[in-house]
Amino acid sequence: MSKRTQAQWTVAGIVAAPVGQVWFTLLAGTPLLSPADKQAAARAAGPEPFIAASAQLGGGRVEVDPRGHSIAVQGEWWYRGEYTVEPHPRGSRVIYRVYNIAPGAGWWAAQVVQGPGHARTMPAHLQDLLRAIGDQLRCESRLPAA
Repeated sequence: MSKRTQAQWTVAGIVAAPVGQVWFTLLAGTPLLSPADKQAAARAAGPEPFIAASAQLGGGRVEVDPRGHSIAVQGEWWYRGEYTVEPHPRGSRVIYRVYNIAPGAGWWAAQVVQGPGHARTMPAHLQDLLRAIGDQLRCESRLPAA
């Protein structure tokens, strides 16, 4: 796998609830989808992926894959973040991966300038997300101990 196609930064945490509950709570709570997109995702007859524009990202895009329990957010010139919910012995594991999608030599600039700063904020961002999901589902949620 090429450096350009693998996640450069990853953080994960646990929510003590089944995947389906965590997935729907994540989907309903994401500020990156419009209310209409959230309703469409909730009503979808089948588990087909869809793409929506995100006003929050200044016209970036959000890809939702219900079957894979993942939401990908792409915006700015270098950023693609993916949130995935998967089974875990204690409930669900929520993984947040960031990919550097900058083209050409910009990839190196993002590796040195943009990515490391973003990587430092990833644990706090995911902890906030896990806390919100846990509060909504009334269950434990946490990042693993460092």
